[in-house]
Amino acid sequence: MNGSNFIKTDFMGTINDLLNRLHGLKNDLEKSSHVTGTINANADGMIEHECFSTECSAKFYVHTEDWKNICRDEEVFCPICSKGEEAKMFTSSTYGNAVRDEFAKGVRERLTGAGTPLQVNGLTFNTPERASNLYSCGTCQARFGTNIPAQVCPSCGVAIS
Repeated sequence: MNGSNFIKTDFMGTINDLLNRLHGLKNDLEKSSHVTGTINANADGMIEHECFSTECSAKFYVHTEDWKNICRDEEVFCPICSKGEEAKMFTSSTYGNAVRDEFAKGVRERLTGAGTPLQVNGLTFNTPERASNLYSCGTCQARFGTNIPAQVCPSCGVAIS
């Protein structure tokens, strides 16, 4: 009878430990709803973006200063398929996948009892490659690049001649 009580107590201790870890993870998730990080530009001063459209998903690059100062948050265009959407919709999967991987690693560590708070802020990303086709829009002067010939400027949507 003592043996069964010991097993029951040990089992409940494990469940309580898991519940405590889940509660800690819940608190960490509530604090981590906004991820911050640094994206380093490539040698041309450009940062990678990706078309939100599943039919396209083309990667393209926009000069860091032009993305901040010329492109509008309300609407950016994919230079390959010409579809427009809010700027935040053009986040590259390269960066999104890195955040997801760090987040999953943190969750695993938290649940296995590492005890450290989940932390996905302060990540640094490097823009992986240079574009083979570089452009400067004649209308808005935005500098951008693609590896497939561009159809429109990502900032103003004007056709590339």
